[in-house]
Amino acid sequence: MAAARFAQSAIFGIFVAACGAVSPAAFAADESVIGESQTRRDLPTVTGPIPSDDRPVSGLVSQQYALEKLGIYDAWSVEVGDPSIVVAVIDSGVDSSHPDLSLRMWINPRELANGVDDDGNGYTDDIRGWDFVQDDNNPQDEADHGTHVAGIIAARGRYSDGVAGVANVTIMPLRVLDAQRQGVDSDVALAIDYAVKAGAHVINVSLGGPDSSAAMRNACAAAERAGVVVVAAVGNQGGQAVLYPAAYDSVLGIAAVDENDVPAAFSNASSAVDLAAPGVNILSTVLNQRYGFRNGTSMATAYVAGIAALLRTAHPDWTAAQIRAAIVDSADDINVSGWDEKTGFGRANAYRALTDAGADAPLSDRGVNTAPPLGSVAEPVTAGEQLAELNPCGFGVLPGFALSLLLLGAGKRMA
Repeated sequence: MAAARFAQSAIFGIFVAACGAVSPAAFAADESVIGESQTRRDLPTVTGPIPSDDRPVSGLVSQQYALEKLGIYDAWSVEVGDPSIVVAVIDSGVDSSHPDLSLRMWINPRELANGVDDDGNGYTDDIRGWDFVQDDNNPQDEADHGTHVAGIIAARGRYSDGVAGVANVTIMPLRVLDAQRQGVDSDVALAIDYAVKAGAHVINVSLGGPDSSAAMRNACAAAERAGVVVVAAVGNQGGQAVLYPAAYDSVLGIAAVDENDVPAAFSNASSAVDLAAPGVNILSTVLNQRYGFRNGTSMATAYVAGIAALLRTAHPDWTAAQIRAAIVDSADDINVSGWDEKTGFGRANAYRALTDAGADAPLSDRGVNTAPPLGSVAEPVTAGEQLAELNPCGFGVLPGFALSLLLLGAGKRMA
């Protein structure tokens, strides 16, 4: 975010995450869940561009309107991604057994399951990522959210009865939110640091909080300097709260729109917004090998993370700032002319991002990092600093004038 657009102050306290005019039933966490098809057929990994006239037409993919809206189908005629590109999903974990995700999961090539920290990174037997909540090597999702996010990015059901992710890339699951969807920002900072050191190319952070911490700010700055693109949700309170990490200059902050490009009533409008993507009635993978519709800036963020992965595949030599700028500068301006606090510079367009941008892609005013000098991501944070997931229809009354962001379904305050 441009330094000039930082909000100078905000009042945090009792709040209700509004659903606007949308029926509450449309946002229920346990509704609109689709059972696994009994006719699933496994798919070979796509390794090359898909002709524009060879688009998936399976039942579930046909319900993913965002693929068309974001120009993903056309983008696939240029780039589909590559399994060597790793997207870290910092969230509630990921269900690695889901048939649309099981072959997308990251495996640490430098670690063995032998009770020894083979790669010397401080995490023993972290073969498939890390659970920062339980401090163990099993980042399994217990809250559904991370699995939904991961499916948007990389589900492999493009021609099966499953759903299609944006890119043919690998998912690195890093769990920072427990089964009640609660966590602390120090774990988020550690997870970002882990992802960078483990070789992630893109980091998806579909969560946020009202307070900046030195640890998280420095972790995001370190990611940018390492060439890693960080994408974060701006929040679902339907107000003007400025949330972190979305508000950092080194991070793309994503708002949500519906299938008609109308800003979602729950999507925060603030200086943290860089651009928008679909976040209403989004179909993706959920727990128990099923699929479900979800709503939130979390979902919009995952789409942009997938687009960033396509760009990283196409342009391995680009800096993180160049990739961010290419996505922002190629967005379709859908609201007022130029930047606005509801949709930023517009709705992302994957095809234009891949075809309009050259190696000298101009940097928008959000493309240059102005964060303080890099420090240690292990720097202690102020007691009580919190982050939480995003939920468009949750509500809560919080003590101590702390703002908690809510995730899908009934939101919970991080503690």
